[in-house]
Amino acid sequence: MSINESKENLKELYGLGKKNIIDFYKDNERLIASFVTNEEQLVLSAYALQDEKDKTLLKSIFPFLSDRKLKNMELRGLFDIGEDLIASTYPLFGKKDEKIYKVPLEDIVKCVISLIETKELNLSEARSLRFFSSPSFISIFPSYSEEELTTIVKKIIRSLEDLEIIKRKKNSFKLDRKKAFELIALDEIRLTSYIAWPKLDEWVRKKSFYFITLLKKICNITEDNIGECIKRASLISRFTAFDPEEIFELSLLIKKDGIVSSLAYESPSGPALISSDYSISIIGSYPALLSIFAEPVKIDRVKEFKITKQSILNAFSNGYKKSDIISFFESLSAYSLSEALKERINIWSNEFSRISIERTLVLKADEKTSKLLKALPFFKDYVIEELADNIFSMDALREDEWREKLKNASFEMLSETIGPEFDFTSFERNSSFIDMTVQKELKDEREIKYDEEGKEELLKAIEEKSAIEHAVKAALVRSGVIIKKEMLDQELTIKRADGFFYMDKHKIIDECLKDKSLVLFIEDCKGNIAAGKVQMLESYEDGDHMILSHKMICVSKIYRLLSISEELL
Repeated sequence: MSINESKENLKELYGLGKKNIIDFYKDNERLIASFVTNEEQLVLSAYALQDEKDKTLLKSIFPFLSDRKLKNMELRGLFDIGEDLIASTYPLFGKKDEKIYKVPLEDIVKCVISLIETKELNLSEARSLRFFSSPSFISIFPSYSEEELTTIVKKIIRSLEDLEIIKRKKNSFKLDRKKAFELIALDEIRLTSYIAWPKLDEWVRKKSFYFITLLKKICNITEDNIGECIKRASLISRFTAFDPEEIFELSLLIKKDGIVSSLAYESPSGPALISSDYSISIIGSYPALLSIFAEPVKIDRVKEFKITKQSILNAFSNGYKKSDIISFFESLSAYSLSEALKERINIWSNEFSRISIERTLVLKADEKTSKLLKALPFFKDYVIEELADNIFSMDALREDEWREKLKNASFEMLSETIGPEFDFTSFERNSSFIDMTVQKELKDEREIKYDEEGKEELLKAIEEKSAIEHAVKAALVRSGVIIKKEMLDQELTIKRADGFFYMDKHKIIDECLKDKSLVLFIEDCKGNIAAGKVQMLESYEDGDHMILSHKMICVSKIYRLLSISEELL
């Protein structure tokens, strides 16, 4: 009996339409499966996994399929209804039985970032890793052994450094809060991709999303066959940039009693219970903001957090106001938030606002706090000048020292220093984590080529007495703008703007964008220089950026900027 004959018999038996046909498929999976060839098993399983049921995708996944075979399968009714049921009879990735429970990778990443902030980890690399393998940290994740957790955390720390979310500043971690929150706000699949493979090109990363999705379908496969399942996931997603061992080290797949499965899915969180002792209990996956507003205590099927002074300081430092914090906890809680907790957050907010710190390291305080600061024996050693009542210009080079001393003097709720940041290592724009489009390939930086020996001769021939003009002409030589010795003798018309005058910088950049005869010269605070033509100016959430000589440069990070007329060159 063929499948089509089965359908006709079904119509005669029931006399009704599609719903009863589906019921027949459910009751007769073995019978239906007996008419499916081995080749078709793979095809239908892959087809059932596609988000869009497009039969043309089948040929790209399985090139050996001919149009005749596809047409024959369609004539036999395999594409009408029941393809999911047939696929489940011969699954690519195992049966849909109960999976093993463990805390997913995303929860561990959230906790690591949260603890870097709330614990103020002023530690060396070795000591920081010891912290993340300490009994207090391991106790947060009861579903993991010490060895498993240590391996995962080492990988997380390396990936966060590769992504420039954390940087080492002397003996401590420096966290890029904006990028950190961008990461933990991603869905589980995307976050997993960035931690597992932090250096992928974006077009390859999109394949990794599909690969991880397929891994999550693996359930109850024997260890002997798991390699074949991972290979199938790789072939279907066309993603090959992975180490099979890391899949297990990061607990994307779990081995238990000779059987391999992906982790059990956690449904979105329900209401949380926020107790009078500031503890929080929540079941299921939890919102990323909770990692910023509270410290993790235990992450298992039931998640436990603690609202502390340091965690609320973390929230303030990320730009959240007391009203934002209270509103978040109220939206999360199954019951009304206690007045005691609201009042405590209000007290911490007042304490936080007593002092504001702004770059160029101007310290402002209210009148009462200012008197207390002046009374501190060490304070005057760090004050360069008292600018006005309650306003002090502080020693920027020793900021870490006087911050630590203020904390020891009971000024614990210190804000982060705000203002332009000049401590950076490159002109490359920080990439966003949320599905960034691939930048188009641009043409070579120099259209006119010349040899290194000729360039060195030009550099030696520069005779400018002014240091800045000498640096400008040297940059123009290195960038391929000046290519002949005669060009060095021409006077340059220069317009200048410094880093603190944002509108002046923009005015010069806009002129260079419109007038292609102008060359832009830029310098950072460390003396690194670059020169070239401005090709584009765009605004992003993290500020304005321009393309100069095909490099993306953040405008706010430019220390000195000059435009040079090229008319005589």
